[in-house]
Amino acid sequence: MEQQFKNWVASLGDKLLEAKEQSFILMNTEMQIAFMFIGKEISKSRFKKEKEKNFYKDLAKEFENRFSKTLIFEEDNLHYIEKFYELYKGEQNGEELTHSSILIFASTYLGLISWPHQKEIIDAVNGDSDMAKRFMSKTIENNWSLKQLKEYIEKQKGCKTK
Repeated sequence: MEQQFKNWVASLGDKLLEAKEQSFILMNTEMQIAFMFIGKEISKSRFKKEKEKNFYKDLAKEFENRFSKTLIFEEDNLHYIEKFYELYKGEQNGEELTHSSILIFASTYLGLISWPHQKEIIDAVNGDSDMAKRFMSKTIENNWSLKQLKEYIEKQKGCKTK
């Protein structure tokens, strides 16, 4: 009887862990979809030209004033959000990104990789979306930590220089 109870509790725990993982994926997907749209708006903003050097600083300050001190809206991260959009906007064969096209792309890649992973990939690929997709696929396939992804990227760079 006691073992059956422990097995039952273990199965409940498994359900909770599964729900926790699914909620992380859903939250991560939604955040990266939002980043894609924010990146698009930043990329096309007329204010970027008008404000020039102060654009990202002023944008970060406005976000901070409006949303408190949220790390995702730091000046450096706003640059990454724009680069994120620029890197993947070509995934739609030159067509304007739509919510549904981003959802399709997101269901394949975005929610399964953390934002720090994305930033590492952005830094590594120099605008090459095919290479970025390979890094994302490898990360998902192997369930790599950020450290493992960095090691893989370094190894790939080493292969190219030899």
